Amino acid sequence: MATPAKGTKGSKVSGSRMIRMIGIGRGKVVTLPVVCVRKNVIRGANKMEADLIRSKNTEVLGMVSHPGLCKSKTAEHVDAWCHCFRDPDKFINPKKPKLLLSESDFIDRRYIEICSDREAQWDAFYFTMGGDKSARRKGLSLFIKMLPELAERNMKVIVINYTNKPLHFVSAGERQMWKQYSEHVNYSQNKLGSRATARLMAKCRFGIFPNDSDCSPLLLTECLARNKPVLVNKGILGGWKYVNSETGVFFDKKCIGRRLDDIRRKDLNPREYFVKNHGFENAAKQLAEFGRENFKGFKDCDMACFQGLETVLKKYLKRYR
Repeated sequence: MATPAKGTKGSKVSGSRMIRMIGIGRGKVVTLPVVCVRKNVIRGANKMEADLIRSKNTEVLGMVSHPGLCKSKTAEHVDAWCHCFRDPDKFINPKKPKLLLSESDFIDRRYIEICSDREAQWDAFYFTMGGDKSARRKGLSLFIKMLPELAERNMKVIVINYTNKPLHFVSAGERQMWKQYSEHVNYSQNKLGSRATARLMAKCRFGIFPNDSDCSPLLLTECLARNKPVLVNKGILGGWKYVNSETGVFFDKKCIGRRLDDIRRKDLNPREYFVKNHGFENAAKQLAEFGRENFKGFKDCDMACFQGLETVLKKYLKRYR
């Protein structure tokens, strides 16, 4: 089973579909007899993982990082779910235990790069992807609808395409609008590391998230940990729980201008809210409590997380000895 390098400072724990869970139990970090699935593993290309899930020799936690997981063949083998949904019973078997918790909850200001705010070079930043999934996952079409409102307010946005695929415009009209308002967009096709991302955010006033099907918007919680307010698509699948009067503003295509005015006018302090309600320690305690209630493998576990975050978890050992 693939796991990320220990001590990694990146946001994403692992690109694997399945990962082991670890926890603090009886004063030490232990590997729990539980696997966490985040995408469908009952597929021919993942025979070893699929066989393990089917064998019933391990307890299975579902952590929704892709909406298709809930309808896949893997779903029937999941014992309990961590999810991102407003109405989870529409997606998940109502009889299965469930907890509103995402991988993005484990982002914490203590183990991501944070730079001191600098003179604003741009009003906002927007991270997107190339290819034909950019509109569905990262809301590129909705962002393009924002361009006239941004131009009217003389606002400038830096757009980062972090993939090796070019932007995909759904229509010729979108392409034309992109060109028409290009002076308000600084476009870069570049995969940024944690430090470069932190520096970029430090030069902006807020983040724009027109994302649609995103289940666990890690960059959104990075924004909050770095004290950057967020402007978020009202219809986002996951991540909606982070947006409130202390952290940012929701918007849709009918109220773009008003919401841009709102986020510029409001005095927000998202870091304080995020640290109090989310972040690694809060998430690890919530997961452990949920695990103790629903899994034998979480017995005596005080904090729990993904195996790739072992270095972070060890920082909390002294409290539980």
